[in-house]
Amino acid sequence: MEYTANHIELCGSLADLPQLSHENHDRRFFRFPLEVERLSGTVDLLPVIVSEAVLCRMDLSGGGMLAVPLLQKSGLSSRETFATSLGVILPLTVASLVVALFRQAFDWQAAWPYLVGGAIGGLLGGKFFKNIPTLWLHRGFGILLLWGGIKAVLGL
Repeated sequence: MEYTANHIELCGSLADLPQLSHENHDRRFFRFPLEVERLSGTVDLLPVIVSEAVLCRMDLSGGGMLAVPLLQKSGLSSRETFATSLGVILPLTVASLVVALFRQAFDWQAAWPYLVGGAIGGLLGGKFFKNIPTLWLHRGFGILLLWGGIKAVLGL
């Protein structure tokens, strides 16, 4: 017997944090509104309800995809929003590293190139961030997301 499952892909911005909707058979379900912009520029607000298991598997990219839309709604400028989201992501990343170190053997040899690249990118980004127009930062971030998606789909 072949296993089949429903699949849907939604692209948009979180309008609010996920909140507990209900429980059924010891499974928790969460609801959140998702803003989706049409080609016409009109924004639809879609009510979404997902199980906790699905929510945990959703690509929220370590907090950036979640933090940036919520911080933008708080009235921060684009620069302040992205800088603040980094302040959210860094502690989460460090906590994930600590958990990984204690739960399993950590392959430092495999991680080394990423650590060096991240350190160099962080230093260069910190030095030149203030001189880069916000539009180019958005474009660069979009290109990185596209590149990562293409790599994931093609298995590179």
